[in-house]
Amino acid sequence: MQYLGPFIILVWFIMTTMIYMSTKAKRRKFSYKSLFFGSLAWEKNSRNWLLILGLFLLVSLNPITDTFVFLILLGCYIIVLAGTGLLLHRGNHRQHIQALFFSIFLIGLACYPLLSNLR
Repeated sequence: MQYLGPFIILVWFIMTTMIYMSTKAKRRKFSYKSLFFGSLAWEKNSRNWLLILGLFLLVSLNPITDTFVFLILLGCYIIVLAGTGLLLHRGNHRQHIQALFFSIFLIGLACYPLLSNLR
């Protein structure tokens, strides 16, 4: 049962990657909000419910270190998306640079509790 939450989050990652790959190159109206959460209202979008269910199962059934590892993986995933967005000239460069800084902050935020337990 403890593998169900990470599996659902993995499905969410795959769905997000497929949507990112299907966006047209050099599209000016690219948005991370629509990529991660969709254009529908949050309660009508099945991807949002997958993410909410996966996070709930991850936090409630797994140790807290798994949640921090998920945040680190999410930060690395955003770095890859922002890097390819910069290289492929998708959307505005400012939003990709903001996503890079956010992901570095997210990785640092998740690494701090993991590294403080090593003392």
